[in-house]
Amino acid sequence: MERVTQMKQESHGKYTEVTDEKEVIRITANEPRCIVHFYHSNFRRCEIMDKHLSALAPKYFGTRFMRVFVESVPFLVEKLGIKVLPCVISFVNGVTKDRIVGFEELGNSDAFITSTLELRLEQTGVIKKETQFMPTVQHVHSTTSRSSNRFRKTGDDGDDSDFDL
Repeated sequence: MERVTQMKQESHGKYTEVTDEKEVIRITANEPRCIVHFYHSNFRRCEIMDKHLSALAPKYFGTRFMRVFVESVPFLVEKLGIKVLPCVISFVNGVTKDRIVGFEELGNSDAFITSTLELRLEQTGVIKKETQFMPTVQHVHSTTSRSSNRFRKTGDDGDDSDFDL
């Protein structure tokens, strides 16, 4: 229960704006799953992406959803090679797992449906259904003659980061 309270305090379940570049780096490096929308207020398609991500954030409590104004984070824009907006980057354990640039991969239409984006994010592993913020439990069968069952936590505690400075 403490973990859930802490996650709520860290804005899980919400789509928030982060304005400090160092804070963006800290969050993406430390959160197990994080989605960052790099946007500009003059781009209509960025507003459309905001609408879809706002709808998904409460549904996937285990993933941190945030938006970042590109003019506030010039170092990250350069480091990540962001040239076209909207740009949504998925981070898993501090490593870039996917990048959605524009709407080409979402049907290349302003009228794409949220479930199209949701499916794409699920395929990369940045969002997970139901127990997304609990450790994964894997059922392992014993190889002995008795049919005892054991459980084992799984997960990647990799130390890799895209922000090796």
